[in-house]
Parts: sequence; C-alpha cells; structure tokens
Amino acid sequence: MADPMFEKFGVVKKRGQIVFCENEPGHTLFFIQSGSVRITKIVSNKEKTLAVLPTGEIFGEMSILESAPRSATAIIEEDARMLELDKDSFNQLVTAQPAIALKLLRIFAQRISDQKRKIKIIALPDAEARIMDVFIMLAEKKNLDVEATREYVFDIDAPEVSNWCGLAQSDGAKSLANLEKAGRLTVMGKQIKVANLYQMSRTVANKRQSLERGHG
Repeated sequence: MADPMFEKFGVVKKRGQIVFCENEPGHTLFFIQSGSVRITKIVSNKEKTLAVLPTGEIFGEMSILESAPRSATAIIEEDARMLELDKDSFNQLVTAQPAIALKLLRIFAQRISDQKRKIKIIALPDAEARIMDVFIMLAEKKNLDVEATREYVFDIDAPEVSNWCGLAQSDGAKSLANLEKAGRLTVMGKQIKVANLYQMSRTVANKRQSLERGHG
C-alpha cells in the first residue's frame, strides 16, 4: 500500500550521505522511517558523535522551533527513508493531530536539555571521565543528592553509556572495563552499579576544572 505521507514528503538517502552540516541554514526537520542517522558536532576543534538515531527518531527540529542554523551535522549511518517537513507542513501535521503536537513538544524540550548536557560530557578530555560524568548526569535526572550518595545501581547498559559519551561501543566497553578494574563500578548486563557516586563527582569536577584552566 502506498504511503501518502512518504509520497508527499519522503526522501531516500544512502549510507555516508550528508543530510545537513553544522552552522548551515535550515528550514526542515526529519522523521526517520527506516535506517539510522549519525549526529556529530565540532567540540574543541574535534568532530564528536552526539548520537546515532534509529528508526522512529526526529532530528533537525531546531530549524522549525527557532529558525536557527543547524546546531550539528547529520550523516546517514544506514540507508534511510525519511519524512522531511518544513514549518508549514509541520504546522499542518500538528494542527490536524494535537496529540502528536504535545508529544513532539515534550520530545523537543527533553532533546534540547539532553544535547546541552551531552556537549558538556563529550568536552571532557578522556573516555573514563566522560563515562563517570554520564552517571553524574543520570543522578541529576533522578534528583539524587550526589554528595550524599555512595553506591547506586543505574538502569543503563554499556552501549547506551557509549552513546552518551560520543564513543564507539568498542571504546566505551574498554573504558568501562578499565573503570571496573579500578573498582569504580560494576557492569551487570542492563544495569551498572557505581561504587561511590560522590567520589566520581569529585573526579569529574577536578577534570573539568583542569580543562577550564587549560583553556583560560
């Protein structure tokens, strides 16, 4: 059966194709119907991976919400079929389906917050520090008192930690193993137990202060 939305707004991209580049003007957002898209950003003069977005995800929304230049680069990771919507077509969609509009607004708000926090994580100088900062970020989301928390179990696995850090899964797994060997954490499948969250927070704070002094 033909998909009328895809017939009207669909685009097909091959692996390696650039959808858009950081800082260029933009006026459309994208819904991934199949395939995946890598989102990268230049941080401290180096290209960092922010995320690999799977089927069902949305990206490029800031051009719709704020008429802003692209804040990152989008590259096709796996051959993709996508819907590309400009502001008018997006407004038509959300006007016709208010439930979708509310859901999208929540997604956008969380996405903006997460991206800002992720940039802070990937700006850290080494992989172990980035991984530790992921757990500080997760604690913040749970409103945990980091200074009072020692051992804590987080519902997150190694690939998700790697994604938050902008690391390849193999590099993330290696760094997690180093931290486990050092007694900082324990990987338990879909969960990771942190031995001392407060100690991690102090280590990350010191790393960030050293980085800021180095740039000051």
